[in-house]
Amino acid sequence: MKIRNAVCYSFSLSGEDPMAHLRLIGPLRQSGIDIIKGVENGQIVVGRVSEADIIIIQRELPKKFDDYKKIVEFARKEGKPLVFDLDDLLFFLPENHPDRLDSYYGSSLLPMLQALMEVDLVSVATPRLRDFVINYNNNVSVLPNYFDDNLWRLKPPVLKTSE
Repeated sequence: MKIRNAVCYSFSLSGEDPMAHLRLIGPLRQSGIDIIKGVENGQIVVGRVSEADIIIIQRELPKKFDDYKKIVEFARKEGKPLVFDLDDLLFFLPENHPDRLDSYYGSSLLPMLQALMEVDLVSVATPRLRDFVINYNNNVSVLPNYFDDNLWRLKPPVLKTSE
């Protein structure tokens, strides 16, 4: 199956969020896959499932559990593969991590765990993260963060003469 487009359910696609570029925009563009935004103006558009070849759910989106379950149900009904993208081990943040201290991901963790277990594929950023996720889903791929060389230009090194 050639993948022509992907609906991406991510709160990071609007604006200039680096995570969206590193995990979704860069890799999909490089692969020639068109992106369909599954979230518009902060609203999850479940019906976009029918417009894409593959469904990508990113990070904490499952905390919107009712919409998440509708996406899964719709994708299963239409035979669309579901991918959950995770770039950090949010389940085990260090005790002094700011996001753990203020419980930023607190309401997301159980829905994210469910997503890990029920999707067709989990994409992760590192082999270490894969080693954790493989305990919950046997189909895990390491997709390193995509650094787009078109965003900056490196200058050739210049040899300085000592005076």
